[in-house]
Amino acid sequence: METKDKITKMCQEFGYKRSAIIKATEANKSTVSTWFNGISKPTGIYLTRLSKFFSVDPEWLIDDSQDWLSRLRLRESTQHFFAAAEQWESKQSLGDSEVEVSFYKNIEASAGFGYNNSTEPEPRTLRFSSETLAKLNISPENVVCIKVQGNSMEPVLPSGATVGVDTSSCTIEDGKLYAIEHDGLLRIKVLHRITGSKIRLRSYNHEEYEDEIITVDPLVKLRIVGRVFWYSVIL
Repeated sequence: METKDKITKMCQEFGYKRSAIIKATEANKSTVSTWFNGISKPTGIYLTRLSKFFSVDPEWLIDDSQDWLSRLRLRESTQHFFAAAEQWESKQSLGDSEVEVSFYKNIEASAGFGYNNSTEPEPRTLRFSSETLAKLNISPENVVCIKVQGNSMEPVLPSGATVGVDTSSCTIEDGKLYAIEHDGLLRIKVLHRITGSKIRLRSYNHEEYEDEIITVDPLVKLRIVGRVFWYSVIL
């Protein structure tokens, strides 16, 4: 089912007009028209806002291979993608409902074939809603935020996006997004466990990046850093 059909059907199901889409995404009228006509798909912050408005997984919205019923079979709420967070470097005290988490702005995870960080990590902080993390059963000390470099995870994660990783969640759930360390490279990929010791690494940008099948053995160094539970993009 194509993205344009999903957008149209969502509007029909919930009684939304195009004006509501324009308001929710802050995209101009002509851009929204291209989505409905199938000329283009929402990307970046527009995809995030539209997915939040519809309360659907961003990948489901732009992946033409996923049918309408698959929306009903999502195992988790998509709200974890949209938790509020902001960079904070001042000395102002935390609010009652805020917590600080580590943000390594100069450490980048590859959304491509590989990227090797050669700089020392410089920790900063982001502020998250403590209530949001509590609902997700994530402890602030287990959260690490890093930047994404490359285009293999577009249009969901454009180059330069920031992701939040729960380092306590290292058990592979098929179809979930993870930060992994693969042969010394920090990467962001969708993981699928196939059989035995084989794992599929999948990119959202299917046209340019084919699936990778790796066999986990002593010769292949693979470490699950954690599951991506949040991301932020800016156009």
